Amino acid sequence: MTWLSLNFLPRVRVGEVAWIQCQNISLRDNLLVIKDCCIWSYQSKKFSYLKPITKNGEIREVRLTDGLKEILGRRLLLKNSESDFLFHLEGKPLSYRQIQYQYNKALKMAGVEDISSTHFLRHSAANLVRLFSNSLEYAQAITGHKDRSTVEKVYTVLPSDHQLTALKMLEKNIKIPKEM
Repeated sequence: MTWLSLNFLPRVRVGEVAWIQCQNISLRDNLLVIKDCCIWSYQSKKFSYLKPITKNGEIREVRLTDGLKEILGRRLLLKNSESDFLFHLEGKPLSYRQIQYQYNKALKMAGVEDISSTHFLRHSAANLVRLFSNSLEYAQAITGHKDRSTVEKVYTVLPSDHQLTALKMLEKNIKIPKEM
């Protein structure tokens, strides 16, 4: 559930969450720096390499809410001396399938089924912000897109009944920080 909650971080993609480096977290300053992206092998879905740049080529600073700071603090206590990855399995990088398994397990616990893409969380975060704030600017801040039209077309489509039900279940079962 921790990994799932972190996918609600503003402007962050699954490949960036999966490979957060402990050295890029400052709990004292309430700051997370996103500057790397995981590349998985297309066929095996296993960790291939750490790309020292994000999808859009920008290093991003993410301000931490109290809830996210608590999650990151707990994960930092589990840091492996052989790895700087926040998320790992005995110091070894996670495969996409391991992440997908945990994602599906958390969604099932939340009562949400038939959503196979982790990218759903990115859409959900943008939609939740739009629903709660009625602001495209806030939704754009969450996704990090430079072009407002992308946010309007892709991330803030008014939810279908199925999506709205899923969002309500996620909201009920995942603690969303009040700052959002």
